[in-house]
Amino acid sequence: MNFFNRFTIEQLILYGSGILLALLLFAFCFVGFWGILSKAGESGWKVFIPFYNLYMFVRLAEMKGILFLLLLVPIVNIVFAFICFQKIAARFEKGVGFAIGLFLLPGIFSLILGFGPAQCKNPREVEEEPYYYYYKPKF
Repeated sequence: MNFFNRFTIEQLILYGSGILLALLLFAFCFVGFWGILSKAGESGWKVFIPFYNLYMFVRLAEMKGILFLLLLVPIVNIVFAFICFQKIAARFEKGVGFAIGLFLLPGIFSLILGFGPAQCKNPREVEEEPYYYYYKPKF
């Protein structure tokens, strides 16, 4: 039995458009969070590494990195993700309404935050001075 004989054309179009919409949403989220990380002074490629992106998400919220494990626990992850979104919005001087937008529509609001006029309060310095620059041995 052929795979395509199980579904009608309408069902295939519906499922295909749903998959396409999900891929677009993921692409918008990745691009938006790339911009957010870049504004915070981090490298944007960190968004594409599977568990490291959760770690960077929690670090961007200025919380301890090990707390990213809470994003892997069902039910707890919903509450913790909203707390992280609220702290990220506050770091970019946005209110709770923007945090709700990040939580419910991350593809749109991450693009607004990543490529809009908002600036990060305390971005990490991209170029750090080498250790030996300050602590040269004195002869």
